[in-house]
Amino acid sequence: MGSSFVKILLVVLVGLAPVPQDASSTDPRITELNAAMQKGQFLDVLKKGRAILIKQPTHPHFLLITGAACIELARTLKDSEAKIQAYAEAENLFRRFVIVNPQHNNSKVEQSLARCCLTREDWKNAKKHAAKAIQLSPSSTMAHRVMGESLSGLKIHKEAIQSYKKALAITPRDVRLMQLVQDEYRSLRRYAEALNFLLKQQDNLPANNRETATFYQLLYRAYVSLNDVENAQVAISKAVSLNPKKPTLASEMALNLYRLGRSEDSRLWAKKALTYQTLNNDSKAICLRILGQLLSHEGKYQEGLLALEKSFQINPDDRSTVIAMIAALRRTGQEERAQEFLKKMNEMPTDPRE
Repeated sequence: MGSSFVKILLVVLVGLAPVPQDASSTDPRITELNAAMQKGQFLDVLKKGRAILIKQPTHPHFLLITGAACIELARTLKDSEAKIQAYAEAENLFRRFVIVNPQHNNSKVEQSLARCCLTREDWKNAKKHAAKAIQLSPSSTMAHRVMGESLSGLKIHKEAIQSYKKALAITPRDVRLMQLVQDEYRSLRRYAEALNFLLKQQDNLPANNRETATFYQLLYRAYVSLNDVENAQVAISKAVSLNPKKPTLASEMALNLYRLGRSEDSRLWAKKALTYQTLNNDSKAICLRILGQLLSHEGKYQEGLLALEKSFQINPDDRSTVIAMIAALRRTGQEERAQEFLKKMNEMPTDPRE
């Protein structure tokens, strides 16, 4: 099985589906696999479950526990093609379980099927399974969450917000749910409501510093959406104090300091962010853009242009970088290239708030 097997695994973020407990669960193989699941020996469970299913392809216990093991093993998978294959396998196992147990009352099975549908962008069937999951377990955070994701895929953003809020009412300290609500508000361009929503969550912050830092990062972005850079600075500073080693926080600190006109501080934070090996490409491009802009402000146009070109190579769709490139090219006498970038800028979508 080995590495070729691991390549087709994917996490379905609904947790382990519990194995039904009845007389047949006294089967020593089920006892063994349940114990292995508890110990986190997911690959071993999957291998044994698959082998059993070859001989007993309709056994509900092994369909369920094998699917659960597949899901858990997939947590670290990154390859998109492998994810699609893994979801297909998980979906097959859970659908076979439903065929064998059409009257099942397992909400997590429906949640898993909803997630598989979401991966295929089959929003309608995802919504159907999410509704069944909620019917079976109205107090399940994840059931409401997958409903929200289904509605979001269908672009029914207002209802998606309500589903996420229902999930958040059950698990009020879940920062990821707060972020999903923010995403829907942004899709609707309701930036003020997004900010007000976050401000109301401040009494429900998690005890974990990293998660609380993420909350303040969300708050920072909400303030930026309304061009309130002063309050944005308060929020991003708080986030950095809680999680000082998070690379994206360093890049966002650099960006907001640049907005505030604090050039030297901005430069220091941009350089600091670029020292992180795990800094994502978008953040790296922003930091290079900031350095390029600062150099240009100092009259070092050629040096600034080099930094801006590196930024553009990483993220050619960033409008601010293209605008900075046009200015730097004109300052260095490269009018023909400047015109090319001007044409590109005019073809780019603009922020509706500009």
